[in-house]
Amino acid sequence: MRKYVLLFLLMTAACVGTSQSSKFYTLKSFAEPKGGVVYVLKTNIGVQEITLPDYLDRPQIVTSSHNSMEFEFSEFHRWNDSLDLIFQRVLAEDLAVYFPKSQVGVQETGRENFKYLVAVDVTQFDGSLGKTAILDAKWTLKTSAGNILAEERSRFETAVGGSYLDLVTAESELIEKLSRTIAERLSVIAR
Repeated sequence: MRKYVLLFLLMTAACVGTSQSSKFYTLKSFAEPKGGVVYVLKTNIGVQEITLPDYLDRPQIVTSSHNSMEFEFSEFHRWNDSLDLIFQRVLAEDLAVYFPKSQVGVQETGRENFKYLVAVDVTQFDGSLGKTAILDAKWTLKTSAGNILAEERSRFETAVGGSYLDLVTAESELIEKLSRTIAERLSVIAR
């Protein structure tokens, strides 16, 4: 009888265990423009909804193997909101840094009165811990009437440390690089 009680207690203890708690992350905007460049354009700029590939449409943070052919979805490292909304907000905040005299915001309803609109279709936004993070995106600048002013594709890579916080920081840097590229192009178009 003692054997069975001891076996039962061991099995119960094995099932109870402690589980790892999840950590939640967000991307951040950079408060100062890289290289000190700002543009004196005074206008209204709206960032439309960001389109992400299906593999990123989830709360788990995605990491990839070095050759980007295998993905892992972390159950314990998650976004604190929908990634497309976080990306959209941070891109708008980064653009506002480059255009301090302009009103830059997120297009939420389509009724906002923006002179210029930025649309981004992300094809890759992930990284490998301890290696690199990649942002590959097609982006469009257009007028509020829908006239296309520029269509381009940008690809950026940056080194990543060995933690998820390092990855999220690197991904924030990638969005800043995208915003700088868009700002440079818009500053030429809007002259």
